[in-house]
Amino acid sequence: MRWKRELEAEGVNAFPGHGNRSPVEEELHRLRAENKRLLMERDILKKSNGLLCQGGVVIFPWISKNKCHWPVRVMCHVLHVSSSGYYKWCRNTPGCQMAAQEVALVEIKAIHAEVKER
Repeated sequence: MRWKRELEAEGVNAFPGHGNRSPVEEELHRLRAENKRLLMERDILKKSNGLLCQGGVVIFPWISKNKCHWPVRVMCHVLHVSSSGYYKWCRNTPGCQMAAQEVALVEIKAIHAEVKER
């Protein structure tokens, strides 16, 4: 029987699956993951178009604009900025604060109009 021959010849690696990859399959999986990561890093550098020279003032808005395309941590790593610095910038950005203030203002106006009608 074929499965008996395979078991005798390959041992534990005879029936791959459920996490039992052969060494060749394991290396192929690792190389594919590395290739995917390198392609992503290349694309980020292509799209960033020289932002590294301009500093965080320009890099952080670019990361914010492109976070739907690539993970923030990967972009921060490739562009040599800290992800904690990016998230701190997000919390302190006037645009974010202004958006929250505008929402609060709309709610206040709605409540004021409702009270005025009574």
